[in-house]
Amino acid sequence: MQEKAKSDLKMVASNKFVLACLYIAIGVLLCTFRATMLNWLLTIVGILMVAYGIFEIFKKNLTEGVVCIGIGAIVILAGWLFVEVAMIVFGVSIIIYGVLELIDSLNAKNVKNIASSSITILLGILLSVGYWLMKDWFFAVLGILFVANGILMFSNTGKTTKKQNISLDKTNEKTKNIHSKTQKNKK
Repeated sequence: MQEKAKSDLKMVASNKFVLACLYIAIGVLLCTFRATMLNWLLTIVGILMVAYGIFEIFKKNLTEGVVCIGIGAIVILAGWLFVEVAMIVFGVSIIIYGVLELIDSLNAKNVKNIASSSITILLGILLSVGYWLMKDWFFAVLGILFVANGILMFSNTGKTTKKQNISLDKTNEKTKNIHSKTQKNKK
């Protein structure tokens, strides 16, 4: 049972690693393209989200994979048809992800994750209102925030918190107790 929990933690760490790389890539694209190439930027972001969704499906995380592919497809189409909607959809999806991560981070009392989740929520809000602030400086700031958040997420991948380790130990002990009771009942 403890091996299963450790493999789950490794999967979460690898997902965070991929997501951190994705954030850094989006940040660099935002700093590079800024407002002048917004259609192409949204297309690239959509493709990255679809690729992440496919990655999640291969990791047997079907729900998250399908949702990412769907959001990526919407961002690609909307980037060429109606840019405002694409930015709002992308921003809202990042806000939702940030809120879910913030809840987990608060439960784990991990300061770096709380900071990263808060920045993620801020990024989602800024993206949602970004179309009305179509200034190069705004996209440069947004890009820098994405890169900073990616680096923060990257620095925290693969590390388990003390609370997670205690939880693993408790799970392992409960499993041993159940196993020993089962063995006694068989005799």
